[in-house]
Amino acid sequence: MAKNFLNHQQQLTRLVKEKNLIVSDRAYAEEMLKQIGYFPLISSYKSPFKNPTTGKYRDGTRFEDLVYLYKFDENLRELFLKYILKVECHLKSLIAYYFTEKYGDRQAAYLNPDHYVTSPGRRSQVLYMVDQLDRLLSEGNDSRYIEERKKSYGNVPLWVLINGLTFGMLSKLYSVLTPDLKVKVSKNFPGVNEKQLEKFLGVMTKLRN
Repeated sequence: MAKNFLNHQQQLTRLVKEKNLIVSDRAYAEEMLKQIGYFPLISSYKSPFKNPTTGKYRDGTRFEDLVYLYKFDENLRELFLKYILKVECHLKSLIAYYFTEKYGDRQAAYLNPDHYVTSPGRRSQVLYMVDQLDRLLSEGNDSRYIEERKKSYGNVPLWVLINGLTFGMLSKLYSVLTPDLKVKVSKNFPGVNEKQLEKFLGVMTKLRN
């Protein structure tokens, strides 16, 4: 059954009367609902404060408690993103450098499936990655620098194209590199070997998203 629309004041009244939430400053609470929204704030951060038996908030739970948890999570996401972006930039530079050093700067190099891991079990992943690189090369992904490079030189080296990859695609690209290239890249991250780096990138992809 569809729920009826409730304005901010009605939402707060329902939280107080039906959900046992303490709202001591209604003006502040209404402003937070305007800024954040009911679902992102109330629905997303209620679990730690709910009584699993009654479905209501535990006694003494305040509206501010949800806001504090939301802001903590927001700050944590921003902190993660800051350093993930640094890793992303570093990784793009390293992969492009070592791959080009080994195979050359022609676009045919990174479009050649034989220039990646050769184990049969990874073949489908290699072909998928090559297809993604080819699509990015062909479509440009709204990246003007790719189109300009194609028009000016007729060739887009990896150190140009790689800037159009998402973090998820970058993680997949690292996973299908030949073992020697993985080692070279991972050595730039002290205390992390090539296998650990691949796992870390998978985790960071989820955090990035």
